[in-house]
Amino acid sequence: MKFSVTAAAAALLLPALAAAEDLLFIDSLEFSEYSEAIGTLGMTAKAVSEADWRAMSTADFAAFKAIVIADPSCGGLSQIQFLDDTKATWSPAVLGNMVLIASTSAPAGRRASSITPSSSPPRAPRPTAART
Repeated sequence: MKFSVTAAAAALLLPALAAAEDLLFIDSLEFSEYSEAIGTLGMTAKAVSEADWRAMSTADFAAFKAIVIADPSCGGLSQIQFLDDTKATWSPAVLGNMVLIASTSAPAGRRASSITPSSSPPRAPRPTAART
């Protein structure tokens, strides 16, 4: 009898495990990374809406190998506010390495000097002579 209960539980759980996707994307922030993941890398992926994201549990997030947040178009912070709003739920599920890939909002060919270091090392301030 014990074996049949275990076998029945396994039969119910295995389809759920097999159906789990590798990567989780936000549909409003879905760019070429989604196509590359499922096409080039052969991974499975699921894209959810912001409302779906907000409804997910920590266990839901933990079912994925990685969560991909893409924003190559330099969107504003309002586009990703839901990440901060829900960090108490999704953050405990992220146990591995984290990679942040961001773009500068400076136009192409221009330099965002406030965030991009110059190619030359910083210079020490010149000493000034005391005047009497």
